[in-house]
Amino acid sequence: MANTGSWWRYSQYDIVDGNIVPAPGAKLEIYDPWKIFEDVSGNKSANVSPYGQLLDIYRDVSAEIGHRGDATVLSAQSQAAIKSWCEKFGLLGVLPQKCQIVELAPRWRPLAISGFEDAATDDGSEDLLLMPTLRRYNRFGSGWISRDDQYAPNANRMPVNSVGDLVERAEYPKGWPSPGAVIAGPGTRNWNRESLDISWKPFFPGVPKPESLTYDYPMPLSDEFWQSYAEPIEVFVDAVADLHWALRNLRKKDSSAESEDDYDARVLAGQSALNKLAYPITACVVVNNGGQIRQKWVSTSLLASLSMMALLDITGNGRVLTCPVCRGLFTSTSSKTKYCSPKCRNTQQKRNSRERML
Repeated sequence: MANTGSWWRYSQYDIVDGNIVPAPGAKLEIYDPWKIFEDVSGNKSANVSPYGQLLDIYRDVSAEIGHRGDATVLSAQSQAAIKSWCEKFGLLGVLPQKCQIVELAPRWRPLAISGFEDAATDDGSEDLLLMPTLRRYNRFGSGWISRDDQYAPNANRMPVNSVGDLVERAEYPKGWPSPGAVIAGPGTRNWNRESLDISWKPFFPGVPKPESLTYDYPMPLSDEFWQSYAEPIEVFVDAVADLHWALRNLRKKDSSAESEDDYDARVLAGQSALNKLAYPITACVVVNNGGQIRQKWVSTSLLASLSMMALLDITGNGRVLTCPVCRGLFTSTSSKTKYCSPKCRNTQQKRNSRERML
């Protein structure tokens, strides 16, 4: 499954039991976050981009977490800000960002070769020729593909209602793996294999716990995937924290107190972190209806797209800055910008005015 830079969002989200989920009756739609980014790229105001708006939210949320010590218990104001951002841009896609390969529990399925499905019932019986089938999802540059591996020597004629039944572990062909995913954290490219009950279940709160290992999880980025996918708010906030940390380390040297060695180490850490976050994104060529050839960024996660947007900003005319009023992080293409928002600028002006009156 490929895309051309688009992403998915629901019209409304709720936070239920610590998970960001689509609200009942919300509509799923596809939009282009890069179009939004391009539309505001000439705006010299601070943090008007999709990732910039998220950094603003993180500033307040991180301060709240610092007081409470728990990202799962946020104020109604912080929850509303996160939901509002998701309604504009969608979930971050942390799970598809960190997965490379998914291997589901083997199930009994018909022979997956065109023309053979009907032949299985030509003898007039109500049975189908079913065989153990290992379904894999593989991530490639611009999406995901599904592939079925089947083991013909163990084929059996079985009732039609047996299609999709789990294959008993004792009947697994030799060498077939247990259900799992090749996975890495958002800020690393160190791949490990984890069982699905650990790596996938937290993102699917509707899956019964006894089925969490063997559940027939949908292919990432499919409509079926978005209908049941959720992001734990703690995972969402942690992913934003990774982006914030990377950008914070890429700010220019801002005091003589920081040694050259410390500055170099900080920037190197930020560079590595941002590169890893943007890793799942790919450049591709798109020809529009007018015959124009354009370059598009495509990704299997919104988190990677946001990271690339930040990367493009700071490698262009942008700078990573810290607001002197709220200490929040922001980027700006203007050399004159000092504050992250008009609110902070006005706050500083009032402070300066009071100081002059003393």
